[in-house]
Amino acid sequence: MSKTTEELYAERLGRYQATIVLEPTDRIPVASGSNYFSEIYSGNTNQETIYDPGKWLIIQQCNAAMSRIGKLFEENEYYLSELIMSGKIMKDVTGVLEPLLAEAGKATVSSKGTVIIGTVKDDIHDIGKNIVTTLLKGTGFNVVDLGVDVPAATFIQALRDTGAKVLGLSTLLNFTFPQMKNVIEELEKAGMHNSVKVIIGGAPRDEDVRKFVGADYYAKDAAAGVSACKEIYA
Repeated sequence: MSKTTEELYAERLGRYQATIVLEPTDRIPVASGSNYFSEIYSGNTNQETIYDPGKWLIIQQCNAAMSRIGKLFEENEYYLSELIMSGKIMKDVTGVLEPLLAEAGKATVSSKGTVIIGTVKDDIHDIGKNIVTTLLKGTGFNVVDLGVDVPAATFIQALRDTGAKVLGLSTLLNFTFPQMKNVIEELEKAGMHNSVKVIIGGAPRDEDVRKFVGADYYAKDAAAGVSACKEIYA
């Protein structure tokens, strides 16, 4: 007998919850462990219990989980349905967090500068990108979010149209590294790389990937991305 949609959802939610491990010392008084997601879905979570500005606990744990899920997908342990379901759950979590992140860095009256950001071609993941976008707006930057599956030409045109000094490239899947490299190569061909700094981010990104694609910065998390933008526009 086939499972109902509700049963399949509960099963996949359980698998996703099991990927995230919250330590008791992480000071989550109500929304802790595997109960965290059920609290969010039941609407009973007090926002103060899920956000510790000093540790960014939930974001760190969710990013770690998405990194693991992306790896499982690449290894054919998880299938597209698991990947989509995980992304939906993560998006709902960040929907709760985003107002808190924006509040944590009150927007200033004048813009600190313009940032172009997007997920590169052949990747449709946007969770991390959306968190960075929220934080950048909250700290006073003008952000042009191009969305997901963005080709190199669209990034280049946006930079021309806005005169932005920062380009943020996001991706989750390893096989899209060449797409990041292609964007930067097109930036070089257009003679714009001297005036535009490129920041890459995403769960599987690291310093070796930065060197491979030719980017200027690697942001290990959203806070690092914001710091890099501040440094560039300082």
